Amino acid sequence: MKVTIISQRGRLIATHIAQSEAGESRGPQARMVAGPGQREHVLEIEDAEAYHRRRAAAELHEIVKRRLKLK
Repeated sequence: MKVTIISQRGRLIATHIAQSEAGESRGPQARMVAGPGQREHVLEIEDAEAYHRRRAAAELHEIVKRRLKLK
């Protein structure tokens, strides 16, 4: 599953997991966009949605930090 990550100065700012692929739902779609001085990354993380279902976002953040070498 694709996870969008925003970082700034080597620090994790935010993560976002899309609910569904574009076009699958007729409802509104949202996505994050990096602001000035920020970088946007997209990673493929297996079972990323499961971390949110289990309320284990901290574990997901640790995986992201490790893979992108962020603080």
